[in-house]
Amino acid sequence: MKSITIGSMQWRYQEQGTGDPIVFVHGFPLDHRIWTEQLAGLSDRFRVIAVDLKGFGASHSTEAFTIDSMADELAEFIRAAAGGRCTLAGLSMGGYVAFSLAVRHPELLKGLAIVCSKAEADTQQGKEGRQKMAELAMKEGSKPVAQQMLPRMFAPGTYTSRPDLVEKLTQIMEGCPPTTIANACFAMRDRADRTPDLPNLAMPVAIILGEQDAIIPAEMGQKMAAACKQGSFYLIRNAGHLAPMEEPASFNEVMAKFASA
Repeated sequence: MKSITIGSMQWRYQEQGTGDPIVFVHGFPLDHRIWTEQLAGLSDRFRVIAVDLKGFGASHSTEAFTIDSMADELAEFIRAAAGGRCTLAGLSMGGYVAFSLAVRHPELLKGLAIVCSKAEADTQQGKEGRQKMAELAMKEGSKPVAQQMLPRMFAPGTYTSRPDLVEKLTQIMEGCPPTTIANACFAMRDRADRTPDLPNLAMPVAIILGEQDAIIPAEMGQKMAAACKQGSFYLIRNAGHLAPMEEPASFNEVMAKFASA
């Protein structure tokens, strides 16, 4: 892995290929390893960068954060490591960070890809669920959090027929520190609603969802894309909440088309 220190933050990331940069941002409670097939499949045409956010993967930290503070830190990373302008793709929680960065630092983005994520803030029920998950992590560790989340992360067919992916995801989730899980739950719970910002985004926006995503319905993705000035909607067949892992060829085709435009 590569490493770059910006202020007090040591970023760890994987990079492969040359050309226009695409920065991939993982979801919760994950890390850069969910983008393995993108590093392999897109690096013949692009400079592919998969980064670990603060506290996740190899970017070790116990400091609390917000979605907006992560977006500001990611902006500094893009300036330092990606040459200052990129196509940014964020999955799930990474999509929340990407939305925030697009609002706060639009000059850095050639394009914005929101992957299996949404612009809306949490409902009251969602906020209560975040609180309970944070408490579970701090009381019992990462494993019960992973066990709770796993069945909803993949399409049913993937979950039953791809034990290799299930095992990989299990290891990533169980390896996420409980403190980071709690910090992320609070950050997601308190994040801003970005729905009002959608019409003001000047860059091209791709909303990419899995056809069988149990968390983000296709109708929500279509509405987000329609609200953007330059929005487009893509549905990845036979995929759930982790479309880049489940159907990498289809996902990479969409990303290559979007990043090349």
